[in-house]
Amino acid sequence: RSQTAARPSRSSAAQQHSSSKDSSSGSSSGANWWMRASLRGIQKRLSTAASGKGAMTSQQLGSEGRVVSSLAEIETKGKLVLFNNRICPFGHRAWWAMREKAVDDFDYIHIELGANKPAWYKDEVNPLGTVPCLIDDGDKIFESLICAEYLDEKFAGQGTPLMPEHPKDRAAVRFAITSFGDLTTALYRLLMGQDASKDPELIEAIRTNLAKVNAVYEAQSEGPHFLGETFSMADLAMITFIDRFAHTLPHWRGFDLLNEPGCARLAENFRACQQRKAFQETSQPAAFYIQFYESYAKVARKAESNL
Repeated sequence: RSQTAARPSRSSAAQQHSSSKDSSSGSSSGANWWMRASLRGIQKRLSTAASGKGAMTSQQLGSEGRVVSSLAEIETKGKLVLFNNRICPFGHRAWWAMREKAVDDFDYIHIELGANKPAWYKDEVNPLGTVPCLIDDGDKIFESLICAEYLDEKFAGQGTPLMPEHPKDRAAVRFAITSFGDLTTALYRLLMGQDASKDPELIEAIRTNLAKVNAVYEAQSEGPHFLGETFSMADLAMITFIDRFAHTLPHWRGFDLLNEPGCARLAENFRACQQRKAFQETSQPAAFYIQFYESYAKVARKAESNL
C-alpha cells in the first residue's frame, strides 16, 4: 500500500469523543475515547481509498443494503429503517439484533464511512453522524445497544430474547456490558500502537483485563454464553469486537487473542456465537476485517514479529 493513515492525535480523538460519546460502552473515560478514535482512523483510510489511492479491493457495501442520495428517497412512515455499515462493530450489534429478532421487514440503508459519508445523513438523520441508527415510523433511535434493546422490546415474543426476564439476570447482563470497556480499550491500543517497544506493556494490559472479564463470565455461568446456554445482550455487545480483534490482532500484531489462557471463556462464547445463524448472516470474512482495519495498524510493522 502506498499510503497509511496517521494515528489520530490525543487532542483530535478526545474532541471526537466529547462530541459523539457512545452510551453503550462501559467506560466513558476510556473505551469511548479509543473506540471513536479508531473509527476516525477508519474514516481516514477510507478517504484514501475513495480518492483512488491505495489498493483496497473490498467494498464497504455488501449485498445487505442499498444506497440513497437523500432522506427523501426513504419511506419512513410506518416503516422500520436501519442505517448501518458492515465495517463498524457498533453497527454490527444492531444488525445482529435485527436478525436475532427475526425481523425481515426493514429497509437497510448503507452509510459510507470516511470522505464519502453523505452530508444528508448527519444533517437529517443522526446529528452524531455515527452508525447504527434506526428510524421507526419516523422516530429516531440512536446508539448501538439502545437500538438493540429497542428491537428486543418492540419485537418481544418473536425471535431470540436479548434481555432475560429475571431482574437479577438483567442486572448481571448490564454489569457484564460495563466490564468490557477497559478490555476493549486495551485491544484498540495494541492494534493502534505505533511503537513496537511498547507492545509488551500493551499486551500485559490486555491480559490483565481479560482476566477480569473472564472472572465475571465464570462467576455467572459455565458457558458457553454469559448466561450459560442462554444467548443475551451481553454476548451481542462484546462479540462484535472479538469478531474483529480475533482476526486483526494476529495479522497486524502477531497476538493471538483467542489462544490466550485468560481468554478461555470469551473464546468459548465467540465459538458459540459463530454457530448462530443471525451471527453468520451479519459477520464478515477475516480478510475483510484485516483489510479495512489496516488503517488502525502501522503497515510497516509485520505480523511475524514475536510479541
